[in-house]
Amino acid sequence: MTVTERITALRKQMKEKGIDAYLVPTDDFHGSEYVGDYFKCRKYITGFTGSAGTAVIMQDMAGLWTDGRYFIQAAKQLEGTTVELMKMGQPGVPKIGEYLETALAEGETVGFDGRVVSVTEGEEYEKIASEKNGKVVYAYDLIDEVWEDRPILSEEPVFELEQKYTGETVESKLARTRAAMKEACEKRGVKFYYPSPIFCTDNAAMIGVAAYYEYINGTRSGWDLNAVPNLKLGER
Repeated sequence: MTVTERITALRKQMKEKGIDAYLVPTDDFHGSEYVGDYFKCRKYITGFTGSAGTAVIMQDMAGLWTDGRYFIQAAKQLEGTTVELMKMGQPGVPKIGEYLETALAEGETVGFDGRVVSVTEGEEYEKIASEKNGKVVYAYDLIDEVWEDRPILSEEPVFELEQKYTGETVESKLARTRAAMKEACEKRGVKFYYPSPIFCTDNAAMIGVAAYYEYINGTRSGWDLNAVPNLKLGER
């Protein structure tokens, strides 16, 4: 498919999901500076191959925000597409948040894959949408819905960096992290507990052990129970 055809397919998915503006950053699940082929969604949807940039797709607009390193490259690669180059930092060019503030209509929805957007950015978009009585939806990787020959996730083995590169042991980092978590919980009156590593190998194991303790404590739920993916600390 051409870039234009890909955007058309994405807009169809957006319409089906009730999303009015969909953001496609360059990041992977870990906020890496350089991402693997599986995560090159922004490249796929715009045709721009630079290492930095974010695409914003709406039903009547498609824009690519990137910095001065890539103005010439992006202008060339976007030729013949419907994607508008938004030159970050240039006079008269709004930031993504500023653009959304003016482009979103009352009650409209901003969407993105929450796994590749930072909490800070996500909260900014949520604030912008809520001021228009809208909302954010972060549960969908819509690029995956239209990218038919998407590369698979890397299966290369992981390796541990030596302390001379990291400056601190894994044990020390975990201890500091747990101390910070415990302090945050105590401030909120929440009991802090972290399970044995054998229960932390994947999400299913963690959910399963949590459900087990709920079960033995006598907690039961009816069939009308709804999943709450963004449950806040201390809520049930």
